[in-house]
Amino acid sequence: MTQKILAADDNSLLINRLKSSLEQDGYEVTVAASGAEALELAQKNWYDLVITDAVLKGMADFELCERIREFSDVPVIILSERNKPMDKIMGFDYGADDYVSKPYNTRELKIRIRKVLKRYRKDYGNRPESDRIIVAGRLTLDKDSRTAMVDHRKIDLTVKEYQLLKELASRPGKIFTRNTLIFKIWGTEFSGDEKTLDVHIRRLRNKIETDPSHPQMIRTKWGVGYYFSTK
Repeated sequence: MTQKILAADDNSLLINRLKSSLEQDGYEVTVAASGAEALELAQKNWYDLVITDAVLKGMADFELCERIREFSDVPVIILSERNKPMDKIMGFDYGADDYVSKPYNTRELKIRIRKVLKRYRKDYGNRPESDRIIVAGRLTLDKDSRTAMVDHRKIDLTVKEYQLLKELASRPGKIFTRNTLIFKIWGTEFSGDEKTLDVHIRRLRNKIETDPSHPQMIRTKWGVGYYFSTK
């Protein structure tokens, strides 16, 4: 399976040159020219690796890595002209898996990429199946591949849809208040409308329910919130 990489850097020449080089090695690479663009792509799509400059337009230093860690454990490699020991320590504190100083040697970076991906696969592949697989009635979730299946049919989900479904299906029968789900999925800095949650629930029902107008899996507890049913 082709491994997908998100590469973010304000320097379009540099990042497109890296993209071309990585694609020659068989990777599928998406580039982003700003912090906001990279964050949106990371929230909506699955990637095996994120490569990002430490400083991106529209974001504070290391902010992209920090924001990604709020919803994903995807490996992150930081590229930076800031190469003092304290800069590297900050990068790792914000959740980076590796830190490469600019200017970098492309061959060395590729070796680091392979090592990070290999380590990530090994760490997750060694876990027992009970830690990786969630089975809730007709639904099966694989936490490693972040895939969902209903009656052995694969369901395509966005990052937020998957996180929401995993939260509900992990504890069938438990009623989650709307505020609890918003906090768990969008974090404490969420400033949007509560209808955002309803929109995601509706989309999930359209994807996994036999009859979305009469949901049997994702159910509503009126006046309280939502819960997952296996009955």
